[in-house]
Amino acid sequence: MKHKLDNNVKSYRVWRGIKQIELAHLCNIGVSTIRNIERKKYVPRLVIRIKLSQFFGVSLEQLFFKYDDDNN
Repeated sequence: MKHKLDNNVKSYRVWRGIKQIELAHLCNIGVSTIRNIERKKYVPRLVIRIKLSQFFGVSLEQLFFKYDDDNN
């Protein structure tokens, strides 16, 4: 069984009513990085996870969480 990291970035962004480009600008992160995080194609470095969790005012565990991938 392999552990994977999932996230709630898109849910929090939509809840805040902001676009990907706005979130990227406000957190000083590339738009393509935000896009790939939301598509779950990229697991961000810890510094980016911290920036995003601080922006949304939630814990790292609320924004990023592990799950078991039973396929591997």
